[in-house]
Amino acid sequence: MREYGTQIRYGVAAVALLAGLILSIRLSERGFLLDPAGAEALASGPATPDGYDLSQLAIMNRVLISMSESYVDPARIEPHKMLLHALDRVQSTVPEVVALFDRDLEDSPQTVEVRVGETSQSYDISQITSHWELSFKLREIFIFLEEYIDSAETDLQSVEYAAINGMLSTLDPHSVLLNPDLYENMQASNRGSIGGVGIVISIRDGKLTVISPVEDTPAWRAGFQTGDHIIKINDEST
Repeated sequence: MREYGTQIRYGVAAVALLAGLILSIRLSERGFLLDPAGAEALASGPATPDGYDLSQLAIMNRVLISMSESYVDPARIEPHKMLLHALDRVQSTVPEVVALFDRDLEDSPQTVEVRVGETSQSYDISQITSHWELSFKLREIFIFLEEYIDSAETDLQSVEYAAINGMLSTLDPHSVLLNPDLYENMQASNRGSIGGVGIVISIRDGKLTVISPVEDTPAWRAGFQTGDHIIKINDEST
């Protein structure tokens, strides 16, 4: 009887994660593709008339699947530990959320009481041994958070990002999911372009150097040329 109950729990959890995956897949000429983690498309989860639908785990499920398929060292993937750190990151990010574990994180807690203001809910987290169960348990908790968090004060999508990055922190120091704004800033930094001015720049021989001005931009009209060195900006040394 116990084995049958376990099979049902796995089945329900699998359906929940599969549903999230279906919502996250787009069709291309090469078949089914997952948009890359961190891209704007990945970050723009589905919304309800009242705002972001946290309980759908639209971003979380895609990260879980990408991680299970592509992470370099599968032995580091520990679903129970990931859940603990996901909840711990949420409580450290969202002031109105508190997660009270029955023991220290290092001692593998088995239950957690999640509080939002004066309201609380307890959860059994002892049977988190797979991605499916991790997703299903987070969905339970997110349904509770979504009901009681003041969405006018807290961006619900940021709650999901916090949970994801808490989860990823258990893998290695370099695994992180950037929100769309940070991702775009990183891309702009990597490209070495300053769109508002109209120049492409790089470091050459230790100097900030103009690689090329963009035609018909302020930099172009100001006479910037390839090879120019930018020594100061507003009297501040570069």
